[in-house]
Amino acid sequence: MTQSELESMATQLLTLPPNERLFLGERLVESVDCFASPEIAEAWSAEVGNRLTDYESGKVTSIPSAEVHAEVRRRMRS
Repeated sequence: MTQSELESMATQLLTLPPNERLFLGERLVESVDCFASPEIAEAWSAEVGNRLTDYESGKVTSIPSAEVHAEVRRRMRS
C-alpha cells in the first residue's frame, strides 16, 4: 500500500465516531504487540490493573475528556 493510499484511508477513518476509532486503534496496537518485549507487556498490564483498581476504589477520579482537551488547548496557546 502506498503512502498516499494510507493517508487517504487514515482521513476516512478519522471521520468515524470516537468509540469506533478507539476500537480500531486497539486492534492495530494488538496486532503489533509482538514487537514489545514480554517484560514491557507485563509492566503495562500491571499498570493498567493498578490504575483500574485505584479508579474503582475511588482513590482517583476521572476527568471528562472535554475538560482534558480544553486544558491541552489552553496550554498549547500559552
